[in-house]
Amino acid sequence: MAYLMAIDLGTTGCRSMVFDDALRLLGADYIKYGLMTPKPNWYEQDANLWWEIACRTMRGAIEKAGIEGKLISAISVSSQGISIVPVDQHLQPLSNALSWMDTRAEEEERLLAGELGQEETFLRTGKRIAATYTLPKLLWMQTHQPEIFHAADRFLMPLDYLTAKLTGRAVTDPSMASGTLLYDMRAGGWHSPTLARYGIPESKLPQILPSGSVAGTVLPEVAEKLGLSSDCVVCVGAQDQRCASLGAGLAEGVVTVSLG
Repeated sequence: MAYLMAIDLGTTGCRSMVFDDALRLLGADYIKYGLMTPKPNWYEQDANLWWEIACRTMRGAIEKAGIEGKLISAISVSSQGISIVPVDQHLQPLSNALSWMDTRAEEEERLLAGELGQEETFLRTGKRIAATYTLPKLLWMQTHQPEIFHAADRFLMPLDYLTAKLTGRAVTDPSMASGTLLYDMRAGGWHSPTLARYGIPESKLPQILPSGSVAGTVLPEVAEKLGLSSDCVVCVGAQDQRCASLGAGLAEGVVTVSLG
């Protein structure tokens, strides 16, 4: 029998779950973690802790399921959206991640609203310009942490970070990308004119793949650490609230409401 692993990295905790091939829950583990607030309206998290707790809950879920980890054939991740962390080429964080709750980039929000326009941005991205989104945060980093901005090999959101730690490949899905203000929902990719206008190399962003597609297999050293098979496939997940909507039965003619 094949088994499946799901990881959900939320804003205040991480849960991992093991299912059988009939999607019956066999075991789950959950660990809470917090936010750092160094200044008013600043909210940060340690991306190293994201990975550490994800590993701990994966091992805990496998133990509670009472199965051998090497029998898990596939893993996928859902996560909080918008939060962003700069990493080097070895996936080491160069600073704390800026949470989706963080609104320090209010000046950059006003700049973007004046230059890009709310209506035009909404029609392209499906979002209104706000300091909570990724683009204003990247512009804040350009101004206030230029050495980190330029040293970063990639800017990753939580789903991207965990998937990269599992596989070595920096990828995201459209539901995560759509929270950046850099995603063109009609073209289905990063919006090159906006990237060029604000000096953000596309090479610093994760590749966008469809949710459910294969990102890769678990890295050998990660497989050994977690007791998994190096043949275990990692599939691209999605933003947690979008996954929750699907799980709640979202379909044509059906609306779901989430109150966090």
